[in-house]
Amino acid sequence: MFKKICLFSIFFAIFLSGCGAKGARFDSFVETESKNSATVYVYRLTRAMGALVRFTAYYDNGDGEKEIGMISNGAYAKAEIPADKKTQIYIAGKENGGTIIPKAGEIYCFKYGLYQSGEFYSAAGWLPNYGASIYMVDLETCKREIKKTRLHSK
Repeated sequence: MFKKICLFSIFFAIFLSGCGAKGARFDSFVETESKNSATVYVYRLTRAMGALVRFTAYYDNGDGEKEIGMISNGAYAKAEIPADKKTQIYIAGKENGGTIIPKAGEIYCFKYGLYQSGEFYSAAGWLPNYGASIYMVDLETCKREIKKTRLHSK
């Protein structure tokens, strides 16, 4: 029985490893190319819970929704956004993110996370129900954590 559990665990880990980011490892923050924009990074650390789920990050500054990039397990995406305009950064609906007024040349970081959004009843009893969101983190935290991610590639 123990051997079966070990084999299952190994195969499951291999299966999950194919669901993460496979692009270039994060190297460093890149300066914005325009004097009228800021840079937004959205990242997600590698975690077993929700590993198969992928979300696309968006921003909207009043000119319509624009894609930042796909966020898979262990991935990051970045985009240059116009400065000095109230901008929503979000995934899966505008209520799942945050709002900023970016300053030209600044870097902003948003981190993917799960939160308990309630409970549901099953045969096993009451179980937690989780939702996904992104939230802004300070630059020092971002610098420390984003090094563990890779650019999402299709």
